[in-house]
Amino acid sequence: MKDGVILPFAEWLPDYPDLSNPGVIEAKNVLPAAAGYLPLKQLATFGSALDARCRGAIAVRDSAANSYNYSGNATKLYSLIDETQTDVSRAAGGAYTLAAAENWEFAKWGEKVIAVNFNDATQIITLGGANFAALSGSPPKARHIAIVREFVVIANLDDAGTLYPQRVKWSGTNNETQWTPSATTLSDEQDMLSSAFGGGGWIMKVTGGEYGLVFMEYTIFRMSFRGSPEVFQFDEVSPGIGTPAKNSVVPIGDQVFFLGQDGFYKMINGTQPIPIGKNKVDKWFFNEIDDDFFERMVGAFSPETTQVAWIFPGSGSS
Repeated sequence: MKDGVILPFAEWLPDYPDLSNPGVIEAKNVLPAAAGYLPLKQLATFGSALDARCRGAIAVRDSAANSYNYSGNATKLYSLIDETQTDVSRAAGGAYTLAAAENWEFAKWGEKVIAVNFNDATQIITLGGANFAALSGSPPKARHIAIVREFVVIANLDDAGTLYPQRVKWSGTNNETQWTPSATTLSDEQDMLSSAFGGGGWIMKVTGGEYGLVFMEYTIFRMSFRGSPEVFQFDEVSPGIGTPAKNSVVPIGDQVFFLGQDGFYKMINGTQPIPIGKNKVDKWFFNEIDDDFFERMVGAFSPETTQVAWIFPGSGSS
């Protein structure tokens, strides 16, 4: 099989019975194409490696179209410079201290990148700068971050030792250093309360843009700007459908793809989730994944192929 040759096979449908399956049962080392499959290329090394397992990363460009890549592991933050991972961790405060199941999340904010994890103070760096540093304004520690309109939004919080796994908090308008609730700056916070199982569970992800989506374990809220005094309106759009895997959430324009508690979904314009894996791959997936490591599942979008893909730890493997 050569690169660029499409194999004329039907859709991969492992959840269908083997007998009279209209698709194929196995499709290994290939990518789906319009009329079959294309070969999946081998992994290739690009640049040096982090000194421990990567816990999150972001690729951004500045206003002059210069590219920057930041990533983090349990103790350090890095910038990829000339194919070399360069330590750009904070100069004061010591090594970072991510717990085993925690990750970094990053958000581009103007010409800066803001990074959060649940164990350390929120970090910020100017693109191309030498080191990250603590974000001014003393925001709570947070598991999740997004940019919604002109606000920095954080969620699932540790506020001075008190845990708020269902709380969303946002900065002042166009000011990442203002975190005290104020009718003037519009900074405020909101607890997500649901009638879904477990009160909706923990907040697992926030996506940004003109509106925000707050993904919880068992529900999803849409976060719409309304201005003073309420600032944001929160509407529960899918009680009973959330995500167990925070990094499975993949936003693409007005669509978001994610793993739900019972299978794969997509949402358009932040409305009702649409199942995309039912009776196709959902059963296969839940038989394959090691559910002790949902936090290591990662989804991503390829603009070159217009495909969404997920990687995950298989059963019995971390």
